[in-house]
Amino acid sequence: MTPRTEDHATQAWIAARQKSIGATDASAILGANKWRSALDVYFEKTGRGSKTEESWILRRGLHMEAGAKHEFSAMTGRHVIEPAAAIAQSETPEYMVGLCARSEVYGERVLVRHPTIHAHCTPDFFALRDDGIDLGEVKTAQDYARDEWLVAPPRHYWIQVQHSMMVCGIAHASIVVVFWNEDPLVIDIPADIEFQTFLSGHINTWWERHVVGNTPPDPVLGVDTASILRATTAEQTTIDLGPEAAALDAEIAAIDASLAPHKQAVKDLDEVKDLAKSKLLLMMGEHAIARISTGAGTPVYWRRTETEIAETIRKAYTMRKFARWQPKK
Repeated sequence: MTPRTEDHATQAWIAARQKSIGATDASAILGANKWRSALDVYFEKTGRGSKTEESWILRRGLHMEAGAKHEFSAMTGRHVIEPAAAIAQSETPEYMVGLCARSEVYGERVLVRHPTIHAHCTPDFFALRDDGIDLGEVKTAQDYARDEWLVAPPRHYWIQVQHSMMVCGIAHASIVVVFWNEDPLVIDIPADIEFQTFLSGHINTWWERHVVGNTPPDPVLGVDTASILRATTAEQTTIDLGPEAAALDAEIAAIDASLAPHKQAVKDLDEVKDLAKSKLLLMMGEHAIARISTGAGTPVYWRRTETEIAETIRKAYTMRKFARWQPKK
């Protein structure tokens, strides 16, 4: 293992990532990543394009990592281990021996490869515990998403962490979630062996079929992934909502109408819209459909459906779709 100089580290790290499936790729090839598709991963791994350019959002997250790690130590009392520093030690700690043998150092980044699966990961940090180490990940999120993180991490992050634990051979992980104006969260995630077994087989099959076989996957889900997705609908019960719901519906409709001519305001408007949707969902409770009287004679309906992925994680993670429609007069 020979560390590269910092001048060439980033390009060498990008090239190394092309040789296998990374943690952020895993959710994409499962059709569970709203930012990347299986086709994006295929283009990157076959050298036809790259999604690894460092945007400001990515750089901002990297800049916040040091503070997040410090907060993790303060909140948990546990010692943070920097991957590159640990591997560079003259005497490798016993708990790092296996990882060091499978690690490649690129400047401050450490890329760990799985010995039998076409998979790798780049850990943010490790956390020392009495009997070994945990995997550590740092994530940034908007303040309005804090309540969602309190319930469970977003599914694509959960898949990412399961992937990294599988690659590193670590049974436990901690995510440090940093917000702009809210206190950070530390979320503990145990290894899900059943899901990791499913994921390892899927990764090897996907790699052989699409990368080695040079066969493009479906642009959205991937021809192999579509078979493990299924759409279900919640019990078709309806609740009548009153004036407060009508006001929220009008607010959302007005925002939709304003999005097209005001593209630069899309992000801020979407946040307001999502908050209104969340309030409507709370008002609906467990009902699948809401009927809202608008005063114009024709009611407006909101319907909630669910798309669930793979039997092994269906029990814990659900993508919800929540959409508005109005019958024609």
